[in-house]
Amino acid sequence: MGGRACLLSFILIHELLLSSHICTSGKASAWEAPSWSSPDEISHYKLKEVSRRTRPSPPPPRVNAPTHFKSPPPSPPPPPRRYPPPPPPRRYPPPPPPC
Repeated sequence: MGGRACLLSFILIHELLLSSHICTSGKASAWEAPSWSSPDEISHYKLKEVSRRTRPSPPPPRVNAPTHFKSPPPSPPPPPRRYPPPPPPRRYPPPPPPC
């Protein structure tokens, strides 16, 4: 019983949609263009020039250098480290005389 109710509602909805579509398309197609039987009838209508703004063309693609074919030049070795000279030995003052 539930399947029949679903099928019936499905058909009903589509029938309503189809009938509303036919009604609206019938109104839209009711207008007819005038017949152009003689050139005198054409002279009554003024044709408007349609100006369309053209989009500027995009810039051409840039050519990228293929970096994966060539390895970069080797970096120079670091200069040798120069260590500062060691500090002079600390000289402690002589111990005080015993009392």
